[in-house]
Amino acid sequence: MSVAQLAMIIEQFGQATRRAMAAGFDGVEIHGANHFLLQQFMSPLTNRRTDSYGGSLVNRLRLPIQIVRRVLQEAQSSQRPFVVGYRLSPEERLTGGLELSDQLFLMRCLATLPVDYLSLSLHHYWQLPLTLKSPRPTAVLANRFIPQVPLMVAGKVVSRRDLNQLADWQIELVGVGRALLRDPQ
Repeated sequence: MSVAQLAMIIEQFGQATRRAMAAGFDGVEIHGANHFLLQQFMSPLTNRRTDSYGGSLVNRLRLPIQIVRRVLQEAQSSQRPFVVGYRLSPEERLTGGLELSDQLFLMRCLATLPVDYLSLSLHHYWQLPLTLKSPRPTAVLANRFIPQVPLMVAGKVVSRRDLNQLADWQIELVGVGRALLRDPQ
């Protein structure tokens, strides 16, 4: 993509936010996880650009930050509260891929913009980091690294025990998907 095409994508995120507000939604979550576009820009494995959007971590952060700023700009024009969140995968399992330290830096940057919450897309909520040596789960590390922004955690949350564990870790928001599909009650 050319820089002009990236500018168009940034604007399209703003337009999508405007449409969500007009449709009566209460907020949007920017999807920067699961190898989608924004994670591809963050990842040194997939981002092979040599311009201001590739190479160094600062350059790889550029597109996600510009998109979040544009979405927040649109959200601030809302006549009522409008929530903006950002979903991210904490790291990639491939050699040379995105590391947790890079994503923690992104989270710190996003917390200054400010987003209303950050959302971790995990295989299971208790998973340990792969790219950082720590005996603590990724969710605990992230929550302590950005205490000023509520953190949502998802990943095999299926029981009250899971919810209690997340509460013990002071996780403020929990995403539940498959468990609700299996049993809506």
